[in-house]
Amino acid sequence: MARLVLNRLLKWRRNAVFLYFRLRTIILDDFSKFYKKAQPDLLLIQGSEISCQYMFSDGKRIEIHVIVVFPGDCLDREQHFQMCKMFLRKNTYDRDRYIQDIINKLKISCGIDLGKLDELKRHFSDSTEIGRVHVARYMVEKQICSSVREAMDVYIGDRGKRLAYVENKEKENYVTLEEVVSMAHKLKAVPILCHVLLYNLTESEIHTLVRDFRRLAGFVGGMETEYAQFDVEIRKMLKTEYADKYDLFCSAASDFHSEENILNNGFPVELYHELYRRWKAFYSI
Repeated sequence: MARLVLNRLLKWRRNAVFLYFRLRTIILDDFSKFYKKAQPDLLLIQGSEISCQYMFSDGKRIEIHVIVVFPGDCLDREQHFQMCKMFLRKNTYDRDRYIQDIINKLKISCGIDLGKLDELKRHFSDSTEIGRVHVARYMVEKQICSSVREAMDVYIGDRGKRLAYVENKEKENYVTLEEVVSMAHKLKAVPILCHVLLYNLTESEIHTLVRDFRRLAGFVGGMETEYAQFDVEIRKMLKTEYADKYDLFCSAASDFHSEENILNNGFPVELYHELYRRWKAFYSI
């Protein structure tokens, strides 16, 4: 029953849960969204994964992700919800045009015809927005790829062969890391740096990014070390060489994009306890 309930929760949105403990506490986040759904006997903590820009001293600019979490009940939920929506409007872009460009690139570069964007929308009519993961799932359903991961790694993802990858130029207008952390502090939220190994950075660049994030976030900041796609050795390395070194608490993520990422990693509840402890201490709550 627990697995059934969890899977139903995961199907709410494509990028779902990142922490849980016996299905009593769940943090549900998606890109640039907040949800206010409630479940009986379940503490649903609001959060959002926000794309933002980070620039190195040499001028190199990358897109990174920061999860902003609101663990407390003492905040005015509706007020911070509206403030976050206003903030996230800065990160909006023409999704339809972007997905159409991907469909066109698949046909021109790889000879893969997925039809028209309207067909894709009708197929995923239960989704409010269509993203790359929907394209990947569609490729699996059409038996072009065996898995969502294959579709991303070979064709449309940021990493891998990138045979039909399309750069989203509008992301150059994304908010900055400084702006995201500042917003989190104003709303008494917890900022968490996501999956640092997925940004195609050198070891030195990762240290620079993590160090800058800690400088901006302060004691309340965290970073993902327990990640669905990382094995035990990588998780230990992230904890000792980055999180512990820069005094960031460890967080966990399923990064759920499909049934291939069922959350079965056994993330320890102590991670949430530390998040909550630092949140209370940092904001004197």
